[in-house]
Amino acid sequence: SIVNTASKAGAHWQENLDEVRALMALNRDGLDAFVRERNINATPAYCLSKEAVVVLTMACTEALIAKQVRVNSVSPAAVSTGILVEFAAAFGDRMTKNLARVGRPGSPAEIASIIVFLASSNSAWINGQDITIDGGMTAAAMTEKLSLTPSAEIIS
Repeated sequence: SIVNTASKAGAHWQENLDEVRALMALNRDGLDAFVRERNINATPAYCLSKEAVVVLTMACTEALIAKQVRVNSVSPAAVSTGILVEFAAAFGDRMTKNLARVGRPGSPAEIASIIVFLASSNSAWINGQDITIDGGMTAAAMTEKLSLTPSAEIIS
């Protein structure tokens, strides 16, 4: 089993598929020109690289099935590591709001436990998936976007 580490920052790969394809088609020598021509700074570069990890995971799935190898990716949101402060600066109010919704960032151990599960035979039928690990951030944001409110009976 292969478990790639992407990020919640790579969630918009479908919207940026042309850029992801262009990045994935590069050889090492073309990367500097790619970044320069598109004027890509640090935050968009991070997002694009993580989008590419998600797409690469899916793209490798079928070929690896024949070799009896599974491939999945994990996409953690805010994790309590040294880079969290930089993420807060890069992603601003959106990250702050999402953290407030779920109460805290994830821990490295929580992310690692999902990776261990995906690497184990206990996840034998999970293949070609990107698993978002965000404490409910995505669900909360989608609930707000769709104006969904569960009835009091459901929550009780």
